[in-house]
Amino acid sequence: MVDPVQATLAERVREQVRRRRLDPQTDADAVREVAHEVVAEHERRSLTGAVRSLEEPDRVVGGIVADVAGLGPLQPFLDDPTVEEVSTKPRASRVMGRGRRHVARPGVSRHLTCIDPG
Repeated sequence: MVDPVQATLAERVREQVRRRRLDPQTDADAVREVAHEVVAEHERRSLTGAVRSLEEPDRVVGGIVADVAGLGPLQPFLDDPTVEEVSTKPRASRVMGRGRRHVARPGVSRHLTCIDPG
């Protein structure tokens, strides 16, 4: 399930990316900078009690960048040098790495669960 606060912040990042005419596919660093700005503003607002503070702001920034400039929940696996294969099919996605297999099924979870190959 998507965190509604992260989804709202991601939409704000998308708006800023459009306003600044950034290309998320070619300038992920600029998208990360915008995400840091948006999350920092959210955290400043949390000091007034207007919104709740984020438990892990850096994780939220990473998730926003993956959603806006990457391939969403698959992006961490694409960035992981130990992952050897990513396979997607209509009903499930698989990520194969050294000694592990992850499977995501639509409607069950946006997160990939590790299945012990042993």
